Amino acid sequence: MARAEDSKQLQIDQIRAICDVLAFKSYRGGYKAAVVATADLMTANAANALLKTLEEPPPQSLLILCSARPSRLPATIVSRCQRLTIAAPSRAAALDWLRAQDADVAWNDLLEFASGAPLRAIELRSTAFDELHRDMTQSIAQLARGALDIPGAAERWARDALATRLEWIETWITNSIRGAVLNSAGLQSSGGIRKIRGLYGVLDRARGMRLELASSLNAQLAAEELLLRAEAALAA
Repeated sequence: MARAEDSKQLQIDQIRAICDVLAFKSYRGGYKAAVVATADLMTANAANALLKTLEEPPPQSLLILCSARPSRLPATIVSRCQRLTIAAPSRAAALDWLRAQDADVAWNDLLEFASGAPLRAIELRSTAFDELHRDMTQSIAQLARGALDIPGAAERWARDALATRLEWIETWITNSIRGAVLNSAGLQSSGGIRKIRGLYGVLDRARGMRLELASSLNAQLAAEELLLRAEAALAA
């Protein structure tokens, strides 16, 4: 089970429905299993509705909660679960698998911006990522020169793949900071240190915005604020 396409969160009715299904006996007397994808997107009411089933699970039932951000799950939920951490595949293994799906795709950039997750790389490919990548690269270059129309860019970002753009920003900043640290000569000046600090601030805000997308975030104002922060950081 996953969230509905027109909803940003898992709703209480969905959780109640899956709990009702688990309460029935299986047709052949075997185990019943239910998988809740992106469990960290449950509303507070949905999480509360799940507690009773977790505390007193029906016989021969398996309830699997999947989350890439387990820290966002309520403590009451986590304390009643057995935690299994599944490591991401190595980059070489992920690339081999992706190339076996389609050898004509340039998977390197996609895998980079998917944080090494091959299934996420496939999702990015289906969202016209190449075009977004070019747009973001051009926007950052203009931002560094102080030539970007920030209100216009914020409006465009707010109505076009904001979550993916924030993911792109996170990856770009992480790579930029890593490159600056490896090339420590760039950190000797006070300006270099200010730039790194500023980029960390932008990174924190981008991550915060991704969490807030499930709430009533004013996407355009938030994007404009992020771009202004990024412009100040790059000008340091």
